[in-house]
Amino acid sequence: RGRGGSGDGETYSIATEVSDISTMLAVAGPASHLLGHSYGALCTLAYSRTQGLGGGVHVAFEPPLAVDGPVAGDKLPGYATLTEAGELDAALEYALINFVRVPAQAIPFLRETPIWSTSAPLTPTWVRELREIDALGTDLTPYAAIADPTHLIAGTTTAPFLYRSAHELAHVIPGSTITDIDGADHFAHLANPAGFADAVTAAIVGAARA
Repeated sequence: RGRGGSGDGETYSIATEVSDISTMLAVAGPASHLLGHSYGALCTLAYSRTQGLGGGVHVAFEPPLAVDGPVAGDKLPGYATLTEAGELDAALEYALINFVRVPAQAIPFLRETPIWSTSAPLTPTWVRELREIDALGTDLTPYAAIADPTHLIAGTTTAPFLYRSAHELAHVIPGSTITDIDGADHFAHLANPAGFADAVTAAIVGAARA
């Protein structure tokens, strides 16, 4: 919500995103597949847990769960201050270092990639999304209720907590499988879209055959 051409509202929660996913899947039709990345993966996990796909495959790429403490925690107010001041460039750097946990020395490189221009305009929406992430807490057992064929994806060079999130979920969700993309990080879908698409396609085909 609030991204691209999507509408927005006065209140917000992951439940809002789940409702939107339900609407879009109704348009897509029966047995449609569902892919979520990062916070989007938390939204697709919530959808799969509470409603279910009814025939499709669910693919989640590096959901940022609080497997080693809050994702934002006491760093969120500083981030919110930057976004409220319109300092989106500084906010993105702050978020990448403190929340995505990208090494500080990688920031100059990221500034020269499409990742930066794509992500900076989204930083204001991250404030409320980070609140939702931390509100989920550390208990992963509710995800054991997911019955959809589920495949997790993680990059081998991503932040340790993101890698751990995917792998811990693979142990919690019944029958789920996982793929590690060698040399990939949290932005694999932007850095190597063709390779990422291949991983997603293989995940769907493999889960459908299982």
